[in-house]
Amino acid sequence: MKYTCKKCGESRFFYVTVSVAAKQRIDLKEGSRHGIVYDIEPENIDGFYEDVIYCGKCDEQVDMEEWEEYQF
Repeated sequence: MKYTCKKCGESRFFYVTVSVAAKQRIDLKEGSRHGIVYDIEPENIDGFYEDVIYCGKCDEQVDMEEWEEYQF
């Protein structure tokens, strides 16, 4: 597989947006840990948000017509 980002030239790291099981802390006193996400389970992917691939360096959306035979 060979693809190069048209914006920044990255040719190795790309990503898709996924949802995973995790916990978000609720601190009723709104301390520094309020809202922190923890206990993330990367092996438990709930789903993919969209069928779009992004460059891992500049976040540019990949041209899907040129992205051939990509498999997760």
